[in-house]
Amino acid sequence: PDGATYIWNYGDGSKPDTVSTALGTVQHQYADTGAYTVSLFITLANGQCADQTTTIAKVYPGFNPGFTTSGSCLLTPFRFTDTTKTRFGVVNNWTWAFGDETTDTDVSALKNPAYRYNSLGFKTVSLTVGSNKGCLKTITAEIEVKDKPALVLNFKDTLICSIDTLQLIANAPGSLNPRFTWTPIY
Repeated sequence: PDGATYIWNYGDGSKPDTVSTALGTVQHQYADTGAYTVSLFITLANGQCADQTTTIAKVYPGFNPGFTTSGSCLLTPFRFTDTTKTRFGVVNNWTWAFGDETTDTDVSALKNPAYRYNSLGFKTVSLTVGSNKGCLKTITAEIEVKDKPALVLNFKDTLICSIDTLQLIANAPGSLNPRFTWTPIY
């Protein structure tokens, strides 16, 4: 309420902040990493009512979640690979949601899961990843489930004579184990 006094102690040895704003909000920058006990003491304007509370502020910068995917076709496994980097602690918690609207069981707690989609189209995949230092973040990416793999042919010269050879190179981006069959046309 108006006129209340908020005293913030950040638990890092710095001088406490005293504010008298309607919201009692402050900003504080910690000089080092760690877990700090933060306390807040509130006194109303008339001085008759006071209370306090504490919490733990965990300061561990450098938590950068990420993941990659491979796969492209309906009913074949897509592979999801966690690429999360952290400067402090160890990544130890994964919750994947694969965005498959045909089921409620499109989730995994594995670090690097595989999943088979039952329908075509764009899917929003989310990964909530956490560390043993208490860091937690959710990231999302959109993937497309197709009925056929994308096919890329890589050759420049198609003019050959009957005694010549031509090297044919193909790849199917996003496909895990593509198979190709070449058929000459005469």
